[in-house]
Amino acid sequence: MMNEQNTDEIIDRLRNGQPVTPDELHLLARHNIQDVRDRVARHSQCPPETLQLLADDPAWSVVMSVAGNAACPHDLLANLACHNEWAVRLQVAGNDTTQPELLLTLADNAEEEGEIDVLCKIMGHPACPEILFWDAFHAGNAEVMKYAVDNPICPLAITLQACDDNDQDLQWAAKRAIADTKHEIWATRVAAGIRLGLPVRECRSESTLGDDLLKHGFVQAYQIIQGLELEASIKPLLTADTALATSQARTRMRM
Repeated sequence: MMNEQNTDEIIDRLRNGQPVTPDELHLLARHNIQDVRDRVARHSQCPPETLQLLADDPAWSVVMSVAGNAACPHDLLANLACHNEWAVRLQVAGNDTTQPELLLTLADNAEEEGEIDVLCKIMGHPACPEILFWDAFHAGNAEVMKYAVDNPICPLAITLQACDDNDQDLQWAAKRAIADTKHEIWATRVAAGIRLGLPVRECRSESTLGDDLLKHGFVQAYQIIQGLELEASIKPLLTADTALATSQARTRMRM
């Protein structure tokens, strides 16, 4: 039988970041102190049935913690995405486990209600669907676009065009995003077909990617892509040479 002393000991462990079992978390989900329930809802090991219970908590902060918990089941996230409190939907939009189709639903609702904060959170999501970046681009809200260009999966065409936007803050955000782009992201883009000597697909400008990069002073990005293009052109030759050398070696061994 759990007594008050035992409950206090569990709460102390919870507050101090010490191990707590799923059963103990479930027990505390009905505690009368909101802060305790909030901590349970945020806990990475909180079981699905406990999160389901806390999703109906009268305190919004607890429900928000459930919506932002990476352990939250997808069906529960889908329900919380329709919550009447925008702050709860904001947490769903910022949950890295939220799936693309749910982000589309959140974006539609946010656009209808004019909830810029929710749209900004969606733009920064690692699984944000490409169509939402283009929707934001055509909508032209600079605040939302700043979050879009800061996302590594934002289409390059959008980020490049944002470098020439009339909004100075958006310009700065886009230029910073390109300057900070990691080597592996450029490698992925080169593998997908971008080339310095070609215009970027879906860009309004007819200038080449190389010209666009140099125009804004992105010399390092230019050099990275140049190196990746060279590597891509040499690799087939090296592979062919290796295959030929292997074939010749096998022929000599048979002689």
